[in-house]
Amino acid sequence: MKCTNCNIEFGDIITICPYCFSELGEEVQKTTGDTSKSTAFSRGAISIISDSTLEFLQIREQPKIAEIATEITTTLPEYKEEKPPQESPKPLKLSSAQQLAQECLERGKEKEAKGQFSEALIEYLEAIKYNPKWKEPYLKGGELLLKTGDYNQAYKVFIDLISKAGKDADAYYYLGRISSDYKKLYDDARQFYKLALNYKPDHIKAKEALENLEKILLDKAAITKPSLSTIRCPYCNGQIPAGSKFCGKCGRKLL
Repeated sequence: MKCTNCNIEFGDIITICPYCFSELGEEVQKTTGDTSKSTAFSRGAISIISDSTLEFLQIREQPKIAEIATEITTTLPEYKEEKPPQESPKPLKLSSAQQLAQECLERGKEKEAKGQFSEALIEYLEAIKYNPKWKEPYLKGGELLLKTGDYNQAYKVFIDLISKAGKDADAYYYLGRISSDYKKLYDDARQFYKLALNYKPDHIKAKEALENLEKILLDKAAITKPSLSTIRCPYCNGQIPAGSKFCGKCGRKLL
């Protein structure tokens, strides 16, 4: 038989089109010429559809289902589970580092005021670690080391200040003091004081220290310089009055 609506041919047993559900009774009538038999047969056709017929319908529908599934899978975007990007640890910003350095410096000042010099020095050095370009922690740490008599360590801190944080008049002044008062390197001290005044001409402490150092050097030169009225013994190098025939130190006769 052939469905006049879908224009699809079926076997003689099919009386209802499985696609549009139209009865195929008229087609039976035209073919057989027996209207009553075809009508009765078509009305009870649904109740006698066998399992083989259902299987046939499923087979006819499978290609369409496969086509729809293929179309869906090809048109939909591929699903991928997106994981949130892992943020790498950000470097400490300068503002945050400066804030931490400031907190260390303030704690150091408080502890120094209480006489806790070791703890205060630790805070000053910690502030330097957070911001090596900041001069104040160097100066506070160096001054504390001078106060406690650790001149060698103080000298190193002031040298680090100049090399890492830049040239500084106060640092040069303290280096001059250490060179003059502790190391007795007066020429080095003079150069440090002059450098301090070079970067800060109105540095009062450096100016006074340089003036005092120049007086000390003049006094030392006056003590070691022999008087015009004396001569030196050629044997013991002792000073004797000019015109002496014998050395008052070694007793030898002078030529």
